[in-house]
Amino acid sequence: MDFVIIRATFGRFGTDKKFIQNVDGCIKNEIPFGLYYYSYALTEKEATEEVEHFHEVVKNYKEKMCFPAIIDMEDSDKYKFNHGVCSREELTNICKTACEELIKKGYQSMIYANADWFKNKLIKQNLKSYFKWLACWNEKENAEELAKEYIMWQYSSKGKINGISGNVDLNYSFVDFKKLNTYVENVSKLNFIKFTSNLSDFDLQFISSYKYGQDLMNKIHKRLLEPKVERKSNPDLMKEVQKEFKLELKTMQFIYMYVNCASFINKLYNAVTKEVDNNIENN
Repeated sequence: MDFVIIRATFGRFGTDKKFIQNVDGCIKNEIPFGLYYYSYALTEKEATEEVEHFHEVVKNYKEKMCFPAIIDMEDSDKYKFNHGVCSREELTNICKTACEELIKKGYQSMIYANADWFKNKLIKQNLKSYFKWLACWNEKENAEELAKEYIMWQYSSKGKINGISGNVDLNYSFVDFKKLNTYVENVSKLNFIKFTSNLSDFDLQFISSYKYGQDLMNKIHKRLLEPKVERKSNPDLMKEVQKEFKLELKTMQFIYMYVNCASFINKLYNAVTKEVDNNIENN
């Protein structure tokens, strides 16, 4: 078992009674997880309200999520049928509205539905911008073909997992979201460091080559997010940078070995300081 998808909410008001227990269990056992809500929305306004409710329930776990936030767009209990099933256009717009609202709140978004819904009840070509998760329990389906169009495939409803009584839905994910999110986060950090501190690509490659490069990058990134400090007229910039970025001696020794050390230190120091006196010597 490589990941778990957990129901958080349903409709505009319902919350799964075991949501917190399930999420805490994943965190405790270091199991990557995603969260979904079952939609009862009949209008785009209700779709927005469902996302608001979902967000309020799960926001404290947002940073722990590896997989997207998912809207379960089906009608297993016939609620939509009994209240007047929406048209394909309306159902598709409900999905689009939900996904866009989730994205606005900082989540990756995904739509879950079975093959009949994706084929006959939703306009799939209008949902190309969003991840899709297919429920199709036909063992003859070709996983490679599914991977071209869907990010996840629910291939069975009769799985068995130790510790769980009864049947369990089983899924393949064609994307390793944990690795993807780490990659995106690292690229984002590198770009922020590059543009904020004016470091060159060569400088960033230099950081990355270091044994403790990830730690150094994280410290630089964290410090650049904090308020700037007053610049001191101090020619010993190595000590200032070590102090400002809370760097260990071994990291400073590594930087000191760098052929562009002086320029590197200057750029870091300039990025976190502000001039309070134009006459201060530019070290």
